Amino acid sequence: MVLLSRRTMLIGAAAAAAATVPLNQLAHSQSLRTRFNATTPEGKDMLGIYADVVAIMKKLDGSLSSSWTFQWFTHWVNGDSQKLAELNAHFGAASSPARDLAVIMWDSCQAHYSNDRDADFLPWHRACVYCFETIVRTVSGRDEFTLPYWDYTNDGVIPEEFRMENDPRFGVLYEQRRKSGPNGGNSIAAPSINLDALAETSYLPQGMREGFNGKLDGGLHGNVHVDVGGQKNMGVIRYAARDPLFWIHHCNIDRIWAAWNVVEGRQNPTDSAWLQSRHTFADASGPNGYSGVRVDFSNGDVTTTEQLSYVYDLLPGQAANLPPIRIFSGGARQIPIAQSDGAVQLGSGTTEVTLSRNSDEARDSVEMLRDENTNLYLILSGLRTNLPPDTVFLIYANRVGAAPEEGIYVGSVNFFDAEPNDSNEFKFIERRIDITAAIAAAAADVETVDAYTYAFVPKDELNPDALPTIGIVGLVKESGERLPNA
Repeated sequence: MVLLSRRTMLIGAAAAAAATVPLNQLAHSQSLRTRFNATTPEGKDMLGIYADVVAIMKKLDGSLSSSWTFQWFTHWVNGDSQKLAELNAHFGAASSPARDLAVIMWDSCQAHYSNDRDADFLPWHRACVYCFETIVRTVSGRDEFTLPYWDYTNDGVIPEEFRMENDPRFGVLYEQRRKSGPNGGNSIAAPSINLDALAETSYLPQGMREGFNGKLDGGLHGNVHVDVGGQKNMGVIRYAARDPLFWIHHCNIDRIWAAWNVVEGRQNPTDSAWLQSRHTFADASGPNGYSGVRVDFSNGDVTTTEQLSYVYDLLPGQAANLPPIRIFSGGARQIPIAQSDGAVQLGSGTTEVTLSRNSDEARDSVEMLRDENTNLYLILSGLRTNLPPDTVFLIYANRVGAAPEEGIYVGSVNFFDAEPNDSNEFKFIERRIDITAAIAAAAADVETVDAYTYAFVPKDELNPDALPTIGIVGLVKESGERLPNA
């Protein structure tokens, strides 16, 4: 059943799409609201409103900007099709204001596949979630509505409302394409579900460090996508926004950004290029909220949640409890000291990799770390996969005499963004894992630590048709003058 057809709404949608409203003007017309944890009484009330509106959105024609299909395709178009085919199917081949808006909005997620503005990951998703929230609020007629968040670093169980397949109200939030474990109430908790990104002191890459934006995107964000899965759902960019859980996940990612910003010294970029980078969405100002006008904004419009008139009930406060990181002045040296003998393909069991030392500076790893002016980074360069592996890989440094999975946990890697794009091209992806603290913490028993051998252990069952590959696994030593309090 379609509540309103494309023909019924064509004139209204076309007129709405032709208009433009600045995002900050839209936000500042609203009063300050609070987003709640999905498991709190307030959050559960909001999930009831959310479920009611999701049911409506899923019945709307895909040409309407408030429809579930249109919002899903804003992140990325259905992987079973192509953007042009979907545009023609929903709007016809001729240009129209509504079609032109979809041309701009669909496939616009930053920064995946051919979209290369990596630094826009957080602001793009903040605005996307905000506009989606506005749609739910408008369609529901409930001005108090805010989107709840899933606090998976504290509780890794998917909120029960998303697992009630046959419930008359909440069944619309159930998605059978998720992995059976999480969908059945199993927690995704693991060492890879952490708030380590909060320890980063810079938003952008700094020296060997990925920076907060990159570490959160490539780490926790992607890990949760893959842990929830599956291969035609949250675990793959092209399908991810089809799942109602997607929006709750990204609400929490946005919350973590807000938490990072309240730590003293944590600042978003201030250069004009980043601040002026622009994106386009749609509001819900059309009839019944089923369509809306184009909403343009810049990164500078969304650097704080208050600019969009909302706050969170509680921010994660673990930044002070994370191991301190060593930050060096601008003259730091980065020296590759070891690397794999070629590409490494990860398998369904444990994959062990021993790095060949290629520098005179490749000394005993623990001896190096006794120098407080030295960091060690595990470099995973050239990630790619033909198909989604459907698992995160946990990484352990070797502990002599122990099983690989009993080694020293140093980090994780996912392949969420490592598939080829629609042109069968791979985006270059490199992960830089600071293993300094993990190795140093294990250094009490110095004879057992080996930072030149690593085990990659799949957290879940590997898709047997996937070939997840790391072009080069390397070890880089960074030395320099340590900054005060770093």
